[in-house]
This record gives sequence, structure tokens and C-alpha cells, in this order.
Amino acid sequence: MVRVCRNLWPAVMLWACASSPEHADTPRACTRIGCESGLGIRVEGATGPVRIELDAGEGAETRETECAPDGPCVAFFPGRTPESATVRVVAGPRVVTRELRPEYERVQPNGPGCPPVCRQATVVVALPGD
Repeated sequence: MVRVCRNLWPAVMLWACASSPEHADTPRACTRIGCESGLGIRVEGATGPVRIELDAGEGAETRETECAPDGPCVAFFPGRTPESATVRVVAGPRVVTRELRPEYERVQPNGPGCPPVCRQATVVVALPGD
């Protein structure tokens, strides 16, 4: 039993030192990577130009953006973090409207304890085939 206790002593001391209040104020090296809160929308199944319209409700101005016809269609609406929203996707003759309830994640690109802290979500809207 004494041998086991003697072998555990370094681990106990390491834990005690790491969790002591005097180490809580240790300076942290934070980088300067920025982030912005907002809602991302990815459209799947689109060919040709695509227009995405976001209505965040509650008197917010409807925002819209267009995706180029030759690449993936991903849009980010900075500063928009609604609990619910309506998105309308127009791709040629196809129009899809979806009610969204985004699930936001807390994003800290510089690590825990370092600013900035942002809220971001990405939702996928799939267009039906022709």
C-alpha cells in the first residue's frame, strides 16, 4: 500500500499545482484570429445562378445574395443570428422556401479564454431535382 501511495504522490502534486488559484491568472497566449456572428446557408442541388433571400423577421430587413453558377453555393449573413427565419432559394424556375430554427454554436477561434466569442450556425437547403 505504501508503494502505491508513493507512486501516486507526483500525480497528486501535479494536479494540486495545476488546479491551484495561483495558476488561474497565468497569462494566456492568444492569437488575433477574428470571427463574426452570423448565419450561413448552404444550397445543395443547385445548377446555374442561385439567389438566397433571408427574412429574419421582427422588423429586420430582408437580405439577399447570389451565388455564381460555376461553384458551390454558400452564403454567410453577418450580424444575423435569429432564433427563427425564413429562407427563400431561387434557382431558375425552382423556388424553395424553408422555415429555419438554426442551432448556433459558440465559436472561439483563438481558443478558450481568448476573445473574440461569436455565435454561428450553418443550415443546408436542398433543392429538389428536375
